[in-house]
Amino acid sequence: MFNDKFIIPQNRSSIIAKLENNLIIEIDKIDVPYYSKNVFLKNRRFVVLCFNKKLHPMKLKVFDEYGTQIFTKTKYKFTAINYQDNIVYLGGQHRENRKEIFSFIDLHDINLNINKINIPVNTFEGKSIDDILIRNKTLYLVDNMTFPKYVFKYDISKKDNPINIGIYELKNNGTYEHIIKGDINNNWIILFSSSHNHGVSFQHISIIEDEEKWNNQRTLHFCIDGSGGWHKEDSKIVFDVCIINDKLYILKEDGLYYINLLDKITVKNIVKINNNLDKYDKLIKIDNNNCIVLNSEKYEHIIN
Repeated sequence: MFNDKFIIPQNRSSIIAKLENNLIIEIDKIDVPYYSKNVFLKNRRFVVLCFNKKLHPMKLKVFDEYGTQIFTKTKYKFTAINYQDNIVYLGGQHRENRKEIFSFIDLHDINLNINKINIPVNTFEGKSIDDILIRNKTLYLVDNMTFPKYVFKYDISKKDNPINIGIYELKNNGTYEHIIKGDINNNWIILFSSSHNHGVSFQHISIIEDEEKWNNQRTLHFCIDGSGGWHKEDSKIVFDVCIINDKLYILKEDGLYYINLLDKITVKNIVKINNNLDKYDKLIKIDNNNCIVLNSEKYEHIIN
């Protein structure tokens, strides 16, 4: 589900680019902040969620493929985005009642109406959708911090009519656990989260092989501050993660690492790739073999 164009967010002016013969070709500029999430659709529209520096959601914007803005919306606090063809799926929180929301926009619709989709549990204040993962014709909504946390499974065979077909309660990795990001491919699902307990901060990367058994997971735990805790020798902060084939890439404050998911999942099996990638804080997966590491001023291309 990868397209030919993508956005590389930067601080001053973000970049529209494409991958050609394993090289990144810069094409145009686009008015998108560094703190943003985006998708590029079949009808050659970019849909972008824009955040401020504190990662609070600000606007939803739609651009043509050359970077000209054609639509904006501020009513909802959307924090998650994914797509199939020309349908954009959005998750987040109502601004008014602070309850979670799941919606879609059909980019065939000239009015770009936001259509709400039912969430199959009673939501309450403080809940939000943190990520949206898609595998073939199945969509997963990842529920956020307030316990209990869920994954909601939808059939999107008919893309503009998602049907809920499953609810899974997620294993709790720690107090006040907050899911930061998920990623998915045909073999693996990962959830990257953080938690806090008695003055100690932890980060967790949960690896799920069976999409029907979300609690049958293997988890990497990192203690990143405070005294005591797990794996004190691995106390560098994890900034971002992504899956490429059978490798889990982990961007930490001191560089880029990976672990082969076919091997035993343990902190000791995490391998450092490059010592020169210690000034980056974000990973973008371009396709099944390529990703970008970046900060607000520059980026580097990583080939699997």
